[in-house]
Amino acid sequence: QMLVLDVGCGIGGPGAWIRANAGCMVVGVDVMEDAARGARLLFPESRIAVASSRSLPFAEHTFDAAIALGVLETIADKRSALREIGRVLATGARLCVYTYLWAEEEVPEAPVADRFQTCSAFEEEIDAVGLERIDARVFNGFGTTPGSWREAARVAHREVERLHGSDPLFIEAVAEMNKIARLISQRAV
Repeated sequence: QMLVLDVGCGIGGPGAWIRANAGCMVVGVDVMEDAARGARLLFPESRIAVASSRSLPFAEHTFDAAIALGVLETIADKRSALREIGRVLATGARLCVYTYLWAEEEVPEAPVADRFQTCSAFEEEIDAVGLERIDARVFNGFGTTPGSWREAARVAHREVERLHGSDPLFIEAVAEMNKIARLISQRAV
């Protein structure tokens, strides 16, 4: 059975999908304890560790594949994260990265937590740690989100807003989500 590492797994949705649809064993890691706790609650069969992508608690050559979906742009030291991910991958294993990159040299009002790079700068990071680039594609838009997902997201958002709507951190988080949504819609990232 293929063993897959989900770097920056958040609340675990992609890893759970891979496990259900590809029959892989997936181990998720996230630096945020609350995200890991949420993943364990939503997907009780999940294996989740709280750890930094720059210091993974696994032996060398453990994983047959790894994914890092929408996480590398939040890491300041991408080179260390990529080097550490490479360390835990078996010889010939693949890493699938989905990340936002600058489409222009400068993008005003970038979200605080995101550290975007140009495509060439990101490719330099990959090359510098000895990972081989096999394929790179520009992704220009998302397909239609299934209705059940949209409704679940609306319900979750309403409940979080009900509980935390006046919290300055919630207000800041919504502003940050709106920034990234605006950048995506303008194809700036």
